[in-house]
Amino acid sequence: MAFRLGLTGCSQGNNKLQYVLRSLAKDLGLHRHPLFYRGSVWGTWRWEYDYGSKEYWLTVVYFLFAWFIQAYCHYVGQYAFLQTQGVPISDVVIKGYMLDIKYQADVLRAEVELGVLLFGPGTNMIMFCAFMGIAAFSYWWLDAFTEQGCRLISVWGILAMLDPVSTTIVNLLEKDTTNGDIYKLYNKFLLEEGSGVTGIFLTVTSYAIVMCFQAIVLFYYLLRIHMNGHMQDVYARLHGSEFCFFVPNDGEISWKEVQYECRRATGWRGENGELKKVQVVDYLHCDRYDGNWKQKTTVTTIYIKSRNGTQEIHRQFVRLPQGCIMERFGAEQEQISDVKTNERNTRRHSAAVHGVLLDAIAGAGLRQRHNESRAIGPANLEEFSEKAQMQH
Repeated sequence: MAFRLGLTGCSQGNNKLQYVLRSLAKDLGLHRHPLFYRGSVWGTWRWEYDYGSKEYWLTVVYFLFAWFIQAYCHYVGQYAFLQTQGVPISDVVIKGYMLDIKYQADVLRAEVELGVLLFGPGTNMIMFCAFMGIAAFSYWWLDAFTEQGCRLISVWGILAMLDPVSTTIVNLLEKDTTNGDIYKLYNKFLLEEGSGVTGIFLTVTSYAIVMCFQAIVLFYYLLRIHMNGHMQDVYARLHGSEFCFFVPNDGEISWKEVQYECRRATGWRGENGELKKVQVVDYLHCDRYDGNWKQKTTVTTIYIKSRNGTQEIHRQFVRLPQGCIMERFGAEQEQISDVKTNERNTRRHSAAVHGVLLDAIAGAGLRQRHNESRAIGPANLEEFSEKAQMQH
C-alpha cells in the first residue's frame, strides 16, 4: 500500500514537472519544434517532420544572436578588468567567435588570473541583471513589456548560465593550451608550484559557483518577471488548494458598463415596435433585533416590452450590499416587479419568501423589495411552527 502511494506521488510530481516544462517551452517559443514525436503505431516509433512555428525559429535566431554577442562581451569584460588592474595588453586579435587577448601572464598574481577567469561569465551575468531590471521596471511603471523582449532576456540568461560550458568547448576546439580561459590557472600553478591540479580545481569550482548563482538569478526571473510572472501563476495552480481558486464574484462588471447599457436601451427600437425599458428596484434588508442594521441591494433590469404588453428580461444587474455589481442569467434573474403593487400584496409576498430572505440577509443575494424598515417573518422557531400548524 505504501509502495503504491509512493508511486502515485512520483507520478503526480512527474506530471507537474512535465506541465511546468511545457509551459516554459511555450513561453520561450519552443513548444513546436520541427522534429517531434507523433506517437507509436503497433509498437513502432514514428517521427514526423514539421516546419515548426514562427516563434520557434525566432527563438532560434535569438539563441544564435545572443551567443554571438555574449562571446564578445565575455572577452570585453576580461579586457576591462585587465585595464583596471593596470596590466599591459600587447595585442587583441578579433576572431569570428571570440577575442584573443594577449598579455604577459607570467608576472601576474594568481588572484588576478582568477579575476580574469571570473569576469568573462560575470560580464554576461551583470548584463542579464540589467536587462532583468529593465523588464521589472517596465512592468512596475508601465504595466507592460514586449513578449519578444521577455524571450530575448530569457535566452540571454540561459546562455549566460551556460557561458562557462561554451567557453570550455571553444578552448578545447582551439587546442591552444597557452592562451585559453580554462588553461590560465593551470599554467599559473604549473609554473609556480610544478603542478596544475590546484589550478584545475579552482577553475572547475569557480565555474560551478558562477553557474549556480546565474541559475538562481535565472530562476527568479522566469518565476517572477518573465511574461509578467506567468510561471508564478503556473506554480500557484499546481500547488494551490481548491479554496485558492474559489472566485465568489466571478461575474462582476463595472458601473460604467451598466450605465452604457442603460443609455443604449433608451434609444433602442425593435422591428415590430418593441421598446427597451429600464427598471431599478431597491431591496432593503432589515434585522429584527437590531433596528440600526440595514443593507440595500439594487436590481437594474433592462427588459423588452412589446406592443401586446408582454415583457421579456434582456439583461439584469444586481448591486450587492458590499458594492460589487454582478450580472445574472437564466433562472437566477429576478422577476420584473410591478411598481403599483399594494402594501398587502407586499406583506403577503414577504411572508412567503421568509426563508430566502434570511439567505439574503446572510449575504447570499437579493430576494424581496421593502418600502420601509420593519421586522419580517417569525421571531423564533416556536412562532414559526405555530403559524405552520395554523395554515394546515
